[in-house]
Amino acid sequence: MNRILKLIVAVAALSLCSVKTASATFLYDFTDANAHIEFTVPTILTSLTTETTFLLATFSGGGGGTINAFTLDPVAGGTCPLGLGSPCADYHVLLTGGGTLTVEYSGFPTFTSIGTFSAGSARITISQVVPEPSPLLLVITPLGVFLLLRIRRRQTGF
Repeated sequence: MNRILKLIVAVAALSLCSVKTASATFLYDFTDANAHIEFTVPTILTSLTTETTFLLATFSGGGGGTINAFTLDPVAGGTCPLGLGSPCADYHVLLTGGGTLTVEYSGFPTFTSIGTFSAGSARITISQVVPEPSPLLLVITPLGVFLLLRIRRRQTGF
């Protein structure tokens, strides 16, 4: 029986070593009177960046439309589009009736850390996303406990 227990421990250790480690991500949540935009990135942004892939991008301004890009420059002295003072943020909307709209905000404090940052009616919240535990680890742990209990039961005769 001792041999079986060693085999179970070896298999569990090997499978735990092969589990992909969770990586940290950061959630950016932007809101103003007419828009709500959310996206994630692997690291906190520290330079001019344009995002086009969103978890959420809603626009409720007159006539409606679709947000297709969000640009931000989180540091003072950076290079903002359209000549804005930095730090800044802007989003681009494809209007339902045709045409485009760009909404711009400057005057944010430097936003290169977790927190909430405001400029006028615009607000950017940066938070760290807590990674979920590995599914393999969630399966192996109860399986290992079950096997150990089964081995003990056979050894004691119950």
